[in-house]
Amino acid sequence: MKNQFEELYSIIRKSRGISIDSRTIKAGQVFFALTGENFDGSKFIDQAIQNGALIAVSSDINLKGKENVIYVD
Repeated sequence: MKNQFEELYSIIRKSRGISIDSRTIKAGQVFFALTGENFDGSKFIDQAIQNGALIAVSSDINLKGKENVIYVD
């Protein structure tokens, strides 16, 4: 069984790139939901998926197990 990093690497290799901005994501890209002091990219996962993201990567424990989301510690 692949570990989560191998799975993510495989998806990225098959994708059309990565993005950290749900507003400009292109179809087939992987969305990384970055979190900082003044922002939480996890709030924009649904928008990113609607805009064509293959999957989203998030460290928000509340999204663990959500379809199209890879949870990372």
